[in-house]
Amino acid sequence: MATVKTEASDHLSSAARSLSDFGERLLFWRRWSQSALTREGWYYLLVFAFVVSGGLLRDINLLLVVAGMMAGPIVYNWRHAVVSLRGVRLERESNFGVFAGEPLEVDLSLCNASRRHTCSAILVEEILRAEAGPARGDVRRGEVLFGHVPPGETRREAYSLHLTRRGRYRARSLRATTRFPFGLMRRSRAFRERAEIVVYPRLGRLTRAWRDLEAKTLLGNRNRNRIGHQEGDFLGLRDWQPGDPRRWIHWRTSARRGSMVVRQFEQQDSEDLMLLVDLFAPTPHVQADTERILSFAATILATWSRKRGSRLRLIINGAEFVDLAGAASRDVAQRAFSALAVAMPTSVDQLQKAIAAGSDETSANNTLAAVLSLRESPNRGNAGKLEQESPKRRAPDPAPRFLARAHWLSAANDG
Repeated sequence: MATVKTEASDHLSSAARSLSDFGERLLFWRRWSQSALTREGWYYLLVFAFVVSGGLLRDINLLLVVAGMMAGPIVYNWRHAVVSLRGVRLERESNFGVFAGEPLEVDLSLCNASRRHTCSAILVEEILRAEAGPARGDVRRGEVLFGHVPPGETRREAYSLHLTRRGRYRARSLRATTRFPFGLMRRSRAFRERAEIVVYPRLGRLTRAWRDLEAKTLLGNRNRNRIGHQEGDFLGLRDWQPGDPRRWIHWRTSARRGSMVVRQFEQQDSEDLMLLVDLFAPTPHVQADTERILSFAATILATWSRKRGSRLRLIINGAEFVDLAGAASRDVAQRAFSALAVAMPTSVDQLQKAIAAGSDETSANNTLAAVLSLRESPNRGNAGKLEQESPKRRAPDPAPRFLARAHWLSAANDG
């Protein structure tokens, strides 16, 4: 009976030792999972195995001595690589966005926090993956080599990428790799440095036809302001002058003073822009039409964002409905470019909603309104379409007035 218990305990202890050995091997493998032999290292290991086997089989001590000497470089290579990456700190700096076709410059800084060991021949690699937009699923790779970083110092390097397709790209990590000094062992280390890069639509050049249309429209708006006495922001009161409209008279102050007093308004000299991008496509269409429309919209916004005192309004009728507005500035322009970067066509027609949202902007005489669309204007062949969508509407329909004021530019007829 005692013999049976002893054998059972021996089996249990043996199983425990086997499990412990397996755990140690697993931890050892995880530790080495970031290390691997290079192709040259495998060749070197093959020669090493040949020398060891020859020395053992032939009982030649000289070969065993040579094998011992050969083991030194591969062990030293691994140890040096581990120590070199232990004190490495990586940081990245890049622009938030870039236009398609323009070079993306990414600055990387490597700090060697070690006090004694020098970092040499460290290759830093970054993978950008597109998560939204037509480039979704695309993977781009950038890499830069840091040749020599002494202890306690920082070096800066940069790499450049040409991203030709718009979309939102995300970088989740940086990976530093070294094979120094012998190239037999490769050691890698990952750094969690997340970043988002937006590739805006490609910028083009505004044609003379568009500049003439813009100048003609704004000139007509200024004339309407002068003829119709367009009211701006209230500034104060002043004495009445011949030609002032009766609605400007401030009757209470006029009665108190005994003379006619009128309200004075700030003259509206600003030139505002209302841009509606219509990406409704119920049937398969040419992707180039969408890209041309978005590129045109980005070019217009880039030009108008530099006009001080102007106001921008962008409405996108696409897979995601977008409505943003603000004073012309770099921040508003970046928000607009980011929306255009991920805009996609839609089979759900929300043109009526877009027109209702933009009708307030087109009511002002100092606003240039334009529609960039994949389809022809409802004024040509589809005049009654918008009216049929909501025949029982109580409020006045803003579509006719909007379409009368806005310039409809269609990709269907290269307008």
